[in-house]
Amino acid sequence: MTSDAAREAPLGVPGDPPAAPGEDPAPVGEPTVADLLAAGVAAVGGSERPGQVQMAEAVAAAMRDGEHLLVQAGTGTGKSLAYLVPALLHDGRVVVATATIALQNQVVDRDLPTLVDAVEPLLGRRPTYAILKGRSNYLCRNKAQGGMPDDGEDALFDPSPT
Repeated sequence: MTSDAAREAPLGVPGDPPAAPGEDPAPVGEPTVADLLAAGVAAVGGSERPGQVQMAEAVAAAMRDGEHLLVQAGTGTGKSLAYLVPALLHDGRVVVATATIALQNQVVDRDLPTLVDAVEPLLGRRPTYAILKGRSNYLCRNKAQGGMPDDGEDALFDPSPT
């Protein structure tokens, strides 16, 4: 992670203008990324890791400011909680794409349920989530308007002879 991306400002209320440098954008009484991350880490029986805190705050800042962020972190950093916590604070839907089905299952079957239980009392609401699998779950405008035939589930290419 670059030093540019490693901001240490807590996430503010979505829709509020970005805070000035050094200003705390979290309203009084609202949980910060650090608060929710601490609750999540405690719930999974872990310990706080500086890289995890840095990553969570950088993800939150990027989401708040509408910026892109690329993070590279080693095994054991706690990446899942570091991106899930800011996602739970974000006002709106968040898509989390995983590289493997195993990681997707870990996030949906273990990380999210534990994290949601841990942060619900702090947020005063129960975050919701859903899982989408497979290409048949994706919809483009063309297909929505009937522009693509419904091919078999296994068809990736047109088997027509050339």
